[in-house]
Amino acid sequence: MNILFLTSFSISDLKTGRATRIYQLIKNLLYIKNVSIYLLTPEKLPDLNCISYFSHRDIIKRLNYISIIDDFNPFRIQKILEIIKKYDIDLIQNEYFYGFLNLIPLKCYKIPIIIDDYDVPYLFAKEISRNILIQKYILWLDKLAVTHSSHVLTVSQIDKANINKFYNINPNKISVIPNGTDVRKFKNINANEKLILKQKFGLENKFILIFHGAPFHKPNRDAFKTIILLAPKLKQKIQNLQIILIGNPYIDYNFDYIQSFPPLEDLASFLPIADVAIVPITKGSGTRLKIFEYLASGIPIVSTKKGAEGIQVENDKHILLSDNIDQDFINNIVLLYKNEEKRKNLAIKGRKLVEEIYDWRKISQELYKLYQRFVR
Repeated sequence: MNILFLTSFSISDLKTGRATRIYQLIKNLLYIKNVSIYLLTPEKLPDLNCISYFSHRDIIKRLNYISIIDDFNPFRIQKILEIIKKYDIDLIQNEYFYGFLNLIPLKCYKIPIIIDDYDVPYLFAKEISRNILIQKYILWLDKLAVTHSSHVLTVSQIDKANINKFYNINPNKISVIPNGTDVRKFKNINANEKLILKQKFGLENKFILIFHGAPFHKPNRDAFKTIILLAPKLKQKIQNLQIILIGNPYIDYNFDYIQSFPPLEDLASFLPIADVAIVPITKGSGTRLKIFEYLASGIPIVSTKKGAEGIQVENDKHILLSDNIDQDFINNIVLLYKNEEKRKNLAIKGRKLVEEIYDWRKISQELYKLYQRFVR
């Protein structure tokens, strides 16, 4: 099966959720026999050498490029046609709605086109922009892509329901291909290993809370600010508190028990230093990859319901949830501080959940089964 992936944005920075999703799907599809991947992308990923790369931006590389202009880029459609004819493409997967306008003429080739609408763009646009014109334009573009594609992917049943609500399309045309994590990379560690890791950073006597995220993503920026505001209240309850923020948040604070780190190259090796992960997210769509990474790393989690939205976690079994960032949120953190056995139980059950449902390798196998419905 020859599959052409199209993306109008760089996927070389694996610190973003959308880049990680595309990278992991492609990487794990390549473990399946008789699958060949062709990728039209701005930048080559150095460790995926077994797939073929193409770029449609050479002619306009001097422009300040934004993804949305791919809908009006004649060089892109020209490159796609070249690839289709030369490599006998069986199926096209377009990431998000970017560039879909110039895919519509390809329908005459009878090649299935799948849209990976991994969150609900219109909802996300409403949360991050007050510009009604931008919201309506994104609604129009995404509806066009969803309506004219062969099939639509999304990451949760909640997003599937919202896509159906906004675009009024047959639910059978939408499949949930969830986000996940690399369970071979993100691993839990035992108590002695955790102590050694804490000693390495001089934190062996600290109770460590952790949060990470890309600061250009507004829900993450808001979460960083929220944690700073919560810090004094938490310090009153937890005398040996240490808060670690990863993602280079540009926020002023004057607490010696808060440490800020830039994005880490080896996040998986550092995360297990934490005793508890906190996710005070109140906005956004799709699912938060950080939740999967914490679960896989054996870190008990305190989150808002919004932060864990779309993920099959149960409160008090895999995670502790609160409706808002209020006293309940703080109480859940304090509960885990006082109850080591509770932390262990959440960690064990959380790790088991990602191994069973949210392993990228298993997710990619389900995606391949979906492809087989369209390629005979």
